[in-house]
Amino acid sequence: MRLSLNVRHQILQYKAQGLSCLNIKRALEKCHGVKTSRVSVWKFIKKFTETGSIHDKSRKVDNRLKIRPVHRRLIDFWLKENSEMNSTAIRQKLLFHFKINISKSYVCQIRRSLGWRTQRCKYCQLISHVNRRKRVDYALWALRTRETFLNVIFVDESSVEMSADGKIYFYKPTYGMQYIESKRQKPKHAYKVKIIYMYFLCLKLLIILYLKIRRFVKL
Repeated sequence: MRLSLNVRHQILQYKAQGLSCLNIKRALEKCHGVKTSRVSVWKFIKKFTETGSIHDKSRKVDNRLKIRPVHRRLIDFWLKENSEMNSTAIRQKLLFHFKINISKSYVCQIRRSLGWRTQRCKYCQLISHVNRRKRVDYALWALRTRETFLNVIFVDESSVEMSADGKIYFYKPTYGMQYIESKRQKPKHAYKVKIIYMYFLCLKLLIILYLKIRRFVKL
């Protein structure tokens, strides 16, 4: 229970008379009808000794109250410009431009209230327009000629990225101009390690290679 200013003045008067905290508590209950504890009286006297004031410290202003509609519109604009901007980046922008320090959880709450949703995506490598056409023509040729690739050794090259990229972006279901996609294009600029796989689909070719190697070893 918070002590009123009149009770605080009375406690100081009793303290000046040399009463202990327990006796001050009893005097307040008997003479003024104020029920409090001995610990509350002791805490108030200690705080008054340290600060010299009977008033409470002004409470810290909640920075969430500083978020105005203009700030919400600006956050919405930032997300439209960069759909991969996370709560940490938004928080840093607000702190840099407006000196508003809010938590990341409150930024996420604002983002949800603006209608933005989270979407996880995978990246696929870019293919030039020339190679796209060549691949389509080759695939159509293989279908027309009923190519089975039984006498072909397939060599596949896979890239393992050694650097991280954002896998989450944000979208608005009501924003019709933004397409919700499951894969996003990304150029090959990150540091990668090449791994080559070889698929031998023709068992006959394997046997021929093995026999040739064995014959060469005997010679």
